[in-house]
Amino acid sequence: MSSITFTGLASGLDTDTIVSGLMGVEREPLTRLEMDKEYHELRLATYHEFHEKLAALDTVVEGLYLTSQIRQSRVTLSGEAVVSASVTSAPEGSYTVTVEQLAQVQKSVSHSDY
Repeated sequence: MSSITFTGLASGLDTDTIVSGLMGVEREPLTRLEMDKEYHELRLATYHEFHEKLAALDTVVEGLYLTSQIRQSRVTLSGEAVVSASVTSAPEGSYTVTVEQLAQVQKSVSHSDY
């Protein structure tokens, strides 16, 4: 069987084009929603990836956390008469202080004729 088409029946209008155009206009809100959905899905995926990387960084930083017992510093001196020291925070290790020259007393005397 063949189909019968009455395009622009008696008016001479191209009703197929008009109907296709109207259907396109009707589809625009749906098309816009689909584009918005894609945009938000991409954003969500990006936030998820960022969250994963942030969680990995947090795990690494937690592994670097030092308790207060480990962070305490201690100073040992061979003689208090030469030097004294106090430490609030320093990297672990041994430090040597060498005294090159002892300080000498300086006295300045001036005489004024006023």
